[in-house]
Amino acid sequence: EYRSCFRAPEGRKLVVADYSQIEMRILADFSNDQALLEAFDSGADLHRATASQMFGIPLNEVTSLQREHAKGLNYGLVYGMGAEGLAGRIDAGVKAAEMLIEKYFQAYAGVAKWLEDAADRAVQERQCRTASGRLWRFHLDPADPQQQAALRRVGKNAPIQGTASDIFKRAMTMLDQALPEHDSRIVNSIHDELVVECPESVSEQVKNIVVSLMVGAAKEFLQRVPVTVEAVVSDAWLKK
Repeated sequence: EYRSCFRAPEGRKLVVADYSQIEMRILADFSNDQALLEAFDSGADLHRATASQMFGIPLNEVTSLQREHAKGLNYGLVYGMGAEGLAGRIDAGVKAAEMLIEKYFQAYAGVAKWLEDAADRAVQERQCRTASGRLWRFHLDPADPQQQAALRRVGKNAPIQGTASDIFKRAMTMLDQALPEHDSRIVNSIHDELVVECPESVSEQVKNIVVSLMVGAAKEFLQRVPVTVEAVVSDAWLKK
């Protein structure tokens, strides 16, 4: 309801565009996990494909509950979430959550190795880099068990979140340079979503430019995984 309050002036439209599952795509590219890359290459629903891999069943046999569990893992593990965090997220017991994480890492062994290596590097070096080479330094004490656990979590997450930020900033720069000649401009940005205001007469053309440049920005950093941008032309800040 609040988003509907943000509206284009008369004679103009809003192009609302966002990256589809960009953090998971970054993880797939970094880890070079073949099963995860194949899930993206296939164009299938990622969470359904993950559940299919985890439970060893065909895509069309995945239940809504299994998909929900897979979705919780796909997003949670990027943030270094453990069994207790997953249990709360999917409303299950810790033991059941541990078994799901084990199944997930069996299905995506490349992801498991990359996450573990990233956590180890963060503890050893107390720093990490994004895909652009941007350096993160961590001021946590690895001798303190609680701080070491936090350091391992942020060591997994920072390269992924930081690269998503690199991609997003690059896309904004490219669009800021390309849009003025179409009497268009970025009017809002949030997380992985951009809102562009443009004349109604060229709204479809501008939408295509936005999608093309957002994909192009991502491909500067991600070499292997396909990148998808979902965009609509709207009267308000809505995806319809």
